[in-house]
Amino acid sequence: MSVPEKRQRPQSSAEIPLLTETDRLAEVQRKQQWIANFLKSFQLDGLLLQKRHNFAWFTCGAENGSDACAAGKAAVFITPEARVIVTDNVTSPLLFERELAGLGFQLKERSWREGHRGLIEDLCHGRQVGGDVPHATRQDYSDALAGFRQCLTTEEAIRIRELGRDVAHAVEATARRLIRGSTEAAIAGEVAHRLIKRQVVPCRLQVAGDYRRVRFRTQSYTQSPVSKFCTLTATGRRDGLHVTASRTVCFGELPRDLIESYQAAIQIQATGICFSRENWTLQDVWQRVARIYEKTGYPNEWEYASQGAVVGYRDPEVPIVVGPVDGNVSLQQGMAIVWHPSVGPATLADTLLITPNGGELLTPMENWPRVRVRVRSTAISRPGILRRRNTDQPDSEEPIDPAAQDSFAWLSDDRTGLSGLFNE
Repeated sequence: MSVPEKRQRPQSSAEIPLLTETDRLAEVQRKQQWIANFLKSFQLDGLLLQKRHNFAWFTCGAENGSDACAAGKAAVFITPEARVIVTDNVTSPLLFERELAGLGFQLKERSWREGHRGLIEDLCHGRQVGGDVPHATRQDYSDALAGFRQCLTTEEAIRIRELGRDVAHAVEATARRLIRGSTEAAIAGEVAHRLIKRQVVPCRLQVAGDYRRVRFRTQSYTQSPVSKFCTLTATGRRDGLHVTASRTVCFGELPRDLIESYQAAIQIQATGICFSRENWTLQDVWQRVARIYEKTGYPNEWEYASQGAVVGYRDPEVPIVVGPVDGNVSLQQGMAIVWHPSVGPATLADTLLITPNGGELLTPMENWPRVRVRVRSTAISRPGILRRRNTDQPDSEEPIDPAAQDSFAWLSDDRTGLSGLFNE
């Protein structure tokens, strides 16, 4: 298999510069050169990309209307000399006027009544063409193409930073306005509204009220009302990229079992964040995370739900598992990774970008209580639980005073070198 050549790496600065159409054009041109080298190494005349994540990657974020498995309403046909959008006459104006203007793509289209499948076969006829979906006459190069997507370029890092801030804002803003008795479905609707308002597609929304998450770790949301506490989790997509964030809010006093579970989950997630470093394998990181599950007294909790994944144009790109295949994947600069541990009723989720200096938080806390956790010599700030006093009115959460956040209960574990603070 050909290994994608080394490409530009994302900036680690928290500053997010604005991208221009000239930047996008240069990015598309670089990607076409990578594909040209790929075609040469596999002795191919062209490459046909139909899956959503590959289409979005090559076009710098355009949507072709498909999910991760099926072919969509448009495909991109790439040769060393040309990049051609293959679609119907209904989809083409949307793509070329809103998403691909000025990026040097050619167009091949047919009437919506005929569809563009026949046009694809005409383009591929008589050529050695690779693809990303199974086909009788085209080899599927999906696995080989994954290496291009997983390490984000400088421009992609800028986009995913903007996306992370918008997803975290939508979750936190909704949580700060929660009213006791709201249904999980109504809360999910508010998160979706805030995401869509910022042109973010709500790919996955989970709202777990009270203790329902103990039983149903992967539920989305129900018509059940929330009376004690609630965790909001959202995965959003924009420009083809994905991030995930969660926050927990409580009405009145925090239940003791929630505090204990949340303490453990914070320590587990902080460990994953701390050791998500360049050139570490997922297996190496996971072994350290699994030890904290054991040391906090919850050795089997990870069995009940996904722990996270390397993400990007797919969610997941590579799941965090303990198997020998995915576990041998080495983290590289420019990869995005979600850590999503859960312990009983408590769960946390945030997305990081791997940089030379460690993990950069892509879903930062905006106006939210913070918990400081120390893993060995590294201090890590994690979201605490927002405690609402006036539970019948929106915008009545406790003021968050950063100067007062040292008056928390102290936790420590000298054996693990991990310590932290928790808002009680």
